[in-house]
Amino acid sequence: VLIGAAAFGYFFMAWEMTHRQQELEAEGRSLANSFRSLFEYEISLKDRSFVQRQVEIIAENEKIVQCALLDPSGAKLAETTKKNAPLEPDLIHTYTYPLRSDDGELMGSLQIGFSLHEMNAQLDELKGDILLVTLGLLGVGILFTIILARVLLGPIEKLVEATDRVARGELAQTVDIRSGDEIGDLARGFNQMTLQLQESRSDLERKVEERTRQLEENIEELDQARNSALKMLEDLQAAKRELEMVNRELKDMDEAKMKF
Repeated sequence: VLIGAAAFGYFFMAWEMTHRQQELEAEGRSLANSFRSLFEYEISLKDRSFVQRQVEIIAENEKIVQCALLDPSGAKLAETTKKNAPLEPDLIHTYTYPLRSDDGELMGSLQIGFSLHEMNAQLDELKGDILLVTLGLLGVGILFTIILARVLLGPIEKLVEATDRVARGELAQTVDIRSGDEIGDLARGFNQMTLQLQESRSDLERKVEERTRQLEENIEELDQARNSALKMLEDLQAAKRELEMVNRELKDMDEAKMKF
């Protein structure tokens, strides 16, 4: 906004200055046309006093500070300058009007110096107005930028908050952003991601439950097998004891037989 306002002010000031200078030249052309026939006649007669009076009459215009009549070689035939007039080149706009005869021969030229003091004062006022407009536009631009930043950053803040909750393990998070720009695409991608994370988590929990149930079943089968093994061991020990008793009885019977 600042660059645009500065560029507008620069070009507008240049256009205004050119327009004012063109107005001064148009006024000088009109004055020269009014006195052209007199100057051409008096130049041919070389009446310096009459030419000087005509130049002084032209210089009575409040916008004119200098006026001179030149011959074809550039020498001054008559000249006048207002008293207390600013003679700095920056404060005077010089307009030269060629005086030609009916057959196009150059008889001389009329040189008119316009004061730029009033135009500069008006341009300074215009600069102040442009500065005020620029400051106003800058303020509006800053306000618009703040509003636009809030509009753009609001959805991003929602995405950041939802991302933090997902990072804490709260996967059931979605953001309600329906814009058609890149942020909307990001929000839709985020919602799709959280949905896939929920599905993956549910699938993982289901698999963990299945594996846990299978593990419990395997543990139960192992317990049953252990119990069966323990029972078989007890049966073997009981059978062993019975065999030992039978062996002792047989030994006793053998001893009794031998004694008999």
